[in-house]
Amino acid sequence: VFGMIPALLFDGNLRLPEEIALVPPWATLLTSMFLHGGIMHLGGNMLFLWIFGDNVEVALGHARYLLFYLLCGAAAALAQALLDPGSKIPMV
Repeated sequence: VFGMIPALLFDGNLRLPEEIALVPPWATLLTSMFLHGGIMHLGGNMLFLWIFGDNVEVALGHARYLLFYLLCGAAAALAQALLDPGSKIPMV
């Protein structure tokens, strides 16, 4: 499972079955950034990134932009998870 499940992240006693636990719970903060709920979700994200992302990348440079992108994605996942830390629904 690559979607971030808040209950797995915050409750150390919960575990996924080994056959579907492909990455550790902390890593899903990053992997969930690259999952989408459908073609419109993906298209909307790509449109937003195309319009605004290149300007930010020019201002920051390639490496700092990548770090900024990953940190913002992890922060967004944590912020959403903190709203319902007991949720067992994967976030994409």
